[in-house]
Amino acid sequence: MTEAIGLDIDEMILELHDLRKRLDNMKVAEYELEKLVLEFMESEGATMRTTQKHSVMVEERGVKYRPEILSELLTEELVGPLDLEGVYEPAHQKTVDVPASWNMGKGQKLKQLGTSQREIIERARIVGRYVVTVKPWDRSTQDEWLAATGRR
Repeated sequence: MTEAIGLDIDEMILELHDLRKRLDNMKVAEYELEKLVLEFMESEGATMRTTQKHSVMVEERGVKYRPEILSELLTEELVGPLDLEGVYEPAHQKTVDVPASWNMGKGQKLKQLGTSQREIIERARIVGRYVVTVKPWDRSTQDEWLAATGRR
């Protein structure tokens, strides 16, 4: 097999090592450039931008919420027990202590109860990471983004 590509095993190992090093360098360059694009778009308050050839979308991924801040929804009696159904599970014991938990997928509805509730939820929010997606631009890309972000 090695004869078919014209390299002996030492040359293949060297080529593999060099290729991996170039890939690592490219990943670092990609990270730095993506960071600059993200910073630029954040400074403009943009989550989508199009050029003549590409569209860029920035999405939040891995959003979490700080339970200690969300607990303000309980102590300030801003949210009724029916609103918390399926959203909040108080601390309890199983065979081990289970801490209080929040299902903020369902809990987004609590934002509609008022400004105080919305502010508490936003303060508790922790964004895991942002994902920058670059695609060749066409009308369907923009339509897809508008539909996904609820802007259409």
